[in-house]
Amino acid sequence: MEEPHFRKWFDDSGFTVRELPLSVPFEGEGDALFEADDSRLWAGHGMRSRRASHDYLWATWGVEVLSLQLIDPRFYHLDTCFCPLFGGYLLCYPEAFDAESQAKIASRYDDSKLISVSASDALRFACNAINVGKTIILNEVSPELDSALQAHGFNVIQVALTEFLKAGGAAKCLVLRLSEMDVTHGSSALPGVESETAA
Repeated sequence: MEEPHFRKWFDDSGFTVRELPLSVPFEGEGDALFEADDSRLWAGHGMRSRRASHDYLWATWGVEVLSLQLIDPRFYHLDTCFCPLFGGYLLCYPEAFDAESQAKIASRYDDSKLISVSASDALRFACNAINVGKTIILNEVSPELDSALQAHGFNVIQVALTEFLKAGGAAKCLVLRLSEMDVTHGSSALPGVESETAA
């Protein structure tokens, strides 16, 4: 089992490891995505992570946590259909979410910043992308999506990830973000029910 080895590495590297109760499933970074500027955290639930886990995320980082409900089992983690990008852009497949979540996304991203992907690109996990500044690394996508990203000033690098798609992931599933935020400190108290996470 790899968990003890991962925990030891994080402990040895100066990170604080916080464990959630077994009764509150949470699948990590796959269901928790920071804005590029770290101003808020988008958190998915409905397939593999529980909504209740979002209160723990708020308590750990002390940033706004916005909950999104996934409704399509093909998109089992948030990072398979939702990718915050540099400059306040969002790469997203809206149909993976319930109506309330779609409205929440639309209320926080102007149409000019929302890059919606087609069903065919979504099924190639186009949103499971790596974004560093103006560079995006992702699986092979349609010419239309490639052009849309370039039109917004992104340098698009497509990599054939067909074999990894068979395991249910694409580019982002091959990396782990170790944030530049101060992740070694945070509140240990759980929040009340007044935050966005209680919605």
